[in-house]
Amino acid sequence: RFPESAGPADFTGLDVRFITESGNIDPVTVDLVTLKAARGLLDQDKILSMSRPIPMGPFDDMTLEIPEEIVRKTAPKAGSLKRGAPAEIQDRGIRQNSEFLIGKVCVNLVLPESVGASQSENWTEDEIGNVIRDVFLGLAQYENATHWVPLEFELNCPPLHRGVPVNREPIEGNWDYDPSWISDAINYLADEYDIDISGAGWALDEVHYFNNAMRNRDLNEDGASDFDWVFTAFVADASVNECWLPLPDGGTYAAYSYLGGPYLVCCYPACRFGDGIGFAHVFIHEMGHTFWTLDEYASAEVGCHERSGYLNYINANSYYEGCGAGHPCIMNNAPLTEPLPICRWTMGQLGLADDNNPPNSIPDIFEVYPVLEAHTAKSDTTFFGDILILVSVDQTPVPNQNPAMDASIRIDYAPEIVSFQMAINDGFFEPVPGRWTGMSSFDRGVILQEGLDPGENWVYFAAKNLVGIADTTSVMVYFVGIRYYSTSAMAEPESIELSWRTAKEIFEADFDIYREDLTDRSSRELIATVDGDSTLDDPSKLIEYNRYRYIDEAIMPGHKYRYQVVGIIDVVINSVPKTLEYESNEMTETAIVPLAGNFVSPIIPNPTDDRGSTFSIDVPRSYFDPSGTTSREMLRTPMAETKTEVLVNIYDVAGRHIREVYNLGVFGGQILTMTWDGLDNRGKQVAAGVYFMKVTAGPREQVQKVVILR
Repeated sequence: RFPESAGPADFTGLDVRFITESGNIDPVTVDLVTLKAARGLLDQDKILSMSRPIPMGPFDDMTLEIPEEIVRKTAPKAGSLKRGAPAEIQDRGIRQNSEFLIGKVCVNLVLPESVGASQSENWTEDEIGNVIRDVFLGLAQYENATHWVPLEFELNCPPLHRGVPVNREPIEGNWDYDPSWISDAINYLADEYDIDISGAGWALDEVHYFNNAMRNRDLNEDGASDFDWVFTAFVADASVNECWLPLPDGGTYAAYSYLGGPYLVCCYPACRFGDGIGFAHVFIHEMGHTFWTLDEYASAEVGCHERSGYLNYINANSYYEGCGAGHPCIMNNAPLTEPLPICRWTMGQLGLADDNNPPNSIPDIFEVYPVLEAHTAKSDTTFFGDILILVSVDQTPVPNQNPAMDASIRIDYAPEIVSFQMAINDGFFEPVPGRWTGMSSFDRGVILQEGLDPGENWVYFAAKNLVGIADTTSVMVYFVGIRYYSTSAMAEPESIELSWRTAKEIFEADFDIYREDLTDRSSRELIATVDGDSTLDDPSKLIEYNRYRYIDEAIMPGHKYRYQVVGIIDVVINSVPKTLEYESNEMTETAIVPLAGNFVSPIIPNPTDDRGSTFSIDVPRSYFDPSGTTSREMLRTPMAETKTEVLVNIYDVAGRHIREVYNLGVFGGQILTMTWDGLDNRGKQVAAGVYFMKVTAGPREQVQKVVILR
């Protein structure tokens, strides 16, 4: 659902149709169930605004207790995690898949269909679409009422869940008989999903194993579930029968659920409440019990001093004997002043309480700060710019105080860390790589391999949890070494000029210059040493780097050279003198071939072999000519200069085109040096013989002969 101001312009470039009215949905493009559900979502405000009669009498639902033997049977194994983010806790008991209503919830919606002797009800596509619509309608009330916390429902109701075959008509019994058809439904789905429920003995633990499988069906790369919580809702078709059969004692009920999960049961339309907002009321009332809320209507006889939920929150809105606050709420059936209201006491039992004064929009259950610590693994000094920093993040949870759970099986939940970032000095914060998403506590070794400046560096870490509470820490790292910011080699008519730039601090280093002649295939040799004090910049100026230059004049025309600068620092480490070397990246350049008065130099060597032929081009300048409307003097300005098209092509003696060596526009006034490697346009060596190289640069053209020897 988007704000009223949203429109098609907000979706430019996306393959979507922006639909604001349900009548605009093309029924041909979607199935009937999807059509009904989508129309219900679009018409949500209209449905909520419709007046409805309040059912006569009490709400009449039933909240059941799970037998203690099943609670013990499904309890987490010894050694299982007892604290952590919800996604981290994989081993859960039957009451631990819906502990509080924050995070991502998987809602398994199952619609049973009788294939037994009695088949008085039959789901239609129209009815299924209405059910999905009205479930969404109810769930949306919680999402809208809790926008200040992360809460997301995913309704899991694929075609497999619609019309699940069972051996008796669900609506023709009561809660005493329901475990029979619920077991039928879960066994059918377990076979379809290939879920092992062989260890179960009751419908309750069968549903529990099914819930675990659905919650864990899409584990992320960290082995954690994408869902925090899960429950199953069974909805019986009641379009003919209207309601359940009375209980043996003559009592009636609209729906029922188990306090703390694992499932709820209701019918559609809801007994006495109907469809639309009435069914939505029943559905989220029962879902509240699944997440530990208590009844507030008077006939439930739940007092205002009763407590429930993770926060052990008081039921102070109860209508029983008039002891409570008496506010309209989804957990009672008082006349509603607004559609499906959710009061603060229900919020508290759901784990959504924000009892700060004034409220700060942070749920009390997650109002804990992550503790972030960092230190270097060994020494805080590095000599090669890499270092290992050990970082720990610990999110201490608010203790689980649920009075309905034995303390020995309670799990303490903490908010997961959603952001873990690092910055060096004045740089931007960036995510720290590694496995930490979905976790509440972790230890991480962070290896810095680059980014440190010589001297003192500060490395900052920041961790933020699910509700936006963050902690930061920093660690100092000292880098004794050299950092090269840039290096370059540039060919001049009779030399090659090397230049490099370093950080200001070089620890009294000198720089050795190494050269390798790639044309003669000679070995690497030391050709010079540059004093580190010989910077090109004025040391009295406040600059943050040093610039150096070396001119190599001992070169051969047309030869290709590879250079490297190596900084040398003499230090004492643990009383032992050491010499440290810091290499720059390699620089490669080809020496210019003398032009000898022409705009194209001679080709060397010529004849040539498989090493290729090198030559230089003096590129003439070109200027924009607007057909004589401006004086020639005005045209010959930097603003009027244009690129000169340079073409170099190879032809054989028959005039056939062999190779395009160069085709690019460049600004004139510079000398280009390049090599033809003796290959044709297909990358194959040409045969031995005579070839012609044609060079065109703007208005100038020159042809030279090249002899290939094999």
